[in-house]
Amino acid sequence: FWGRGSEGVVRRKAFLVPLLGAVVLLGLGPRLGFVSTAFPLEAELSLQVQLNGVVLRATPGGRAEKRLERLADEVQFRRYQVMELFELTPDEAPEVTVFVYDSPWQKERLMGAHRTSITKPWRREIHIHAHETPNSLIAHELVHALLSKIPDSPLGIPARLWLLPEAGLIEGAAVAVERAGGRYTTHEWARAVRDLGLRPPLPDLMKGMAFWSYPGPVAYNTCGSFVRFLLERYGGSSFKKVYGGASWSQAYGKSLETLAAEWDGYLDQLEVDAGAMEYARFLFSQKSVFERSCPYVGGRCLKRAYMAASSGDVPALFGATKMGLRATNEEPNLARAFVDLAIIVGELELARDLWVAAFLRGPTCDSVSGPWSLVDCRFSQALGAVVLMRWGDLLWLAGEDGKAAEVYETLWEGESRQVLEHVLSWRLQLVSTGDLDEDSRRLVCGLWHPRESDGLFRALLERTGEGQEPEPLTVLLGLTLLKRPDWTLQGLSLLSHVDLDKAVPEAQRVDVLLEVAYGHYFAGDLKGAGEYLEQCGRLKTSRLQEEAIADLAQRRRWHTSGVSLHPSNPVVENQE
Repeated sequence: FWGRGSEGVVRRKAFLVPLLGAVVLLGLGPRLGFVSTAFPLEAELSLQVQLNGVVLRATPGGRAEKRLERLADEVQFRRYQVMELFELTPDEAPEVTVFVYDSPWQKERLMGAHRTSITKPWRREIHIHAHETPNSLIAHELVHALLSKIPDSPLGIPARLWLLPEAGLIEGAAVAVERAGGRYTTHEWARAVRDLGLRPPLPDLMKGMAFWSYPGPVAYNTCGSFVRFLLERYGGSSFKKVYGGASWSQAYGKSLETLAAEWDGYLDQLEVDAGAMEYARFLFSQKSVFERSCPYVGGRCLKRAYMAASSGDVPALFGATKMGLRATNEEPNLARAFVDLAIIVGELELARDLWVAAFLRGPTCDSVSGPWSLVDCRFSQALGAVVLMRWGDLLWLAGEDGKAAEVYETLWEGESRQVLEHVLSWRLQLVSTGDLDEDSRRLVCGLWHPRESDGLFRALLERTGEGQEPEPLTVLLGLTLLKRPDWTLQGLSLLSHVDLDKAVPEAQRVDVLLEVAYGHYFAGDLKGAGEYLEQCGRLKTSRLQEEAIADLAQRRRWHTSGVSLHPSNPVVENQE
């Protein structure tokens, strides 16, 4: 390689030039923005809240700091929940640092990830930008960090040859702790996926990197349901052995195939309605990550569109949207995001044009009467329903109440009603009033710019206080305020003057009572939270609602048992 004489010198120089270039680039990487280090991240997120087994970090004076008290409660409860479910001892659970970013943009700038929350198990770090509470995503990420001492891999995860991740085990454990998300439970989704013939063989999902060759939603949910079944039936100690490298037979005394058959027997006992099947067809029919258009391209275009919308640059918004749809072959979920963004910035004509370009019925489709004739036949019934509801929203925001009502009524009477029932019932009640202003309609449709939130809430509260708004809208406003720490008390006050039995559709009553119960909990009123939980218990509930009720009941017990270390007086350090 080194050679002799002048030829060897030339080769040596040719080797040293790229080597020196690489060293210089890596040294300047953090300054140029393509190498991430912990130093600028820790300097910017210098506010620290020390809790029991957890350190929260945020930017002093930033958006996340206002939500730290709620997030501290959430993280500590989820830590307790994960440790109980997996039977972790204090020695097995490491201290975890949670970096809470003000926005996806800040997270991307400081450590690379944008809208994806991630965990670095080898560093026991979690990086999130979602501030909502309750939030089972935090439990998901905590599993990755809290189980990091169990495997002997330097990465803190189950891995073949120390470096090849066992993704089925890793993500199955994390999804197993998620509660009350979507419209159905993890097990109900798993039953629907199996009955639709979409489920891959479980042994394949549990073998190394094969997990990633299957559609993400299918792989995550299948493994999550299976692991959750094992934890519920056998406890956490046996699963920890598998997570640490033992075989299924060593840990459980049974093969993986035998355990999978037991799991299928459990799923057989669940009753899954037609709504779940249709919704599952919509959610779980996408291709694997290796078969889809690069999500990075669509994500970058969406980011450009957000930046253009924030600055009021409509041509740039249109350009980014056009590029994103073209690069992803008009991927439906991305197209929906672009349409929503155009509505949020007030460009209703642009939103209509985008909707028509992405979703309008093609010439090869059979003719169908009514609003359904608009939607492209290549979509599933559930996706078509979601798309068509947004068309109804566009009509309503444009003042075409009659046409919007026709769309909503068609959806309510259709096969996919259960997919949208939790949001459609509000629209049906309020579109008939005919005199709602634009702010009220945007609240109902969930379409307003985050920067406008405070002004929107103040305007609606003023009109509500004067008795100018219908009761269903008052309830929706109150529920929206409950989720925001700065507005929780106003939301509780607003809802205290409403007869929920009359103002809330029957299909929504349990969900509304649960939201109010959580509002009382985060306001420090545990008694009030308990009273609303009791009301939930007297109504007919789905399995998902039963999970949510049990989750809040466990949280109240944790809070009052002395296990909770609520951060009323946390140790706070603001490092300069």
